[in-house]
Amino acid sequence: MLRLLEDKGLVQHQQQDKKYIYSPCRSPKREGRSALQRVVQVFFGGSLEDALAAHLSDPGMKLNAEQLKRLRAVVDEAQPVVPGAKRTSRKGKSK
Repeated sequence: MLRLLEDKGLVQHQQQDKKYIYSPCRSPKREGRSALQRVVQVFFGGSLEDALAAHLSDPGMKLNAEQLKRLRAVVDEAQPVVPGAKRTSRKGKSK
């Protein structure tokens, strides 16, 4: 199984004595973004708004004041997508 994952570029290994030590090729943060994009596409037809609304409307979802503050800041910092326009980072540099 690990050899298949390595062939696909998902893991890499180093040999230490008679052992193979495997590690991921991509960061957990990058993989998390990729997985989230797939979930949003498959279950919410690509609508991030619907995915977030479903998550936040869950009766078991309890956010504390600090979490709400962070979410508001992230939303406030989000830039609108304008067709044909170049996206810029929050610091004003083009991506």
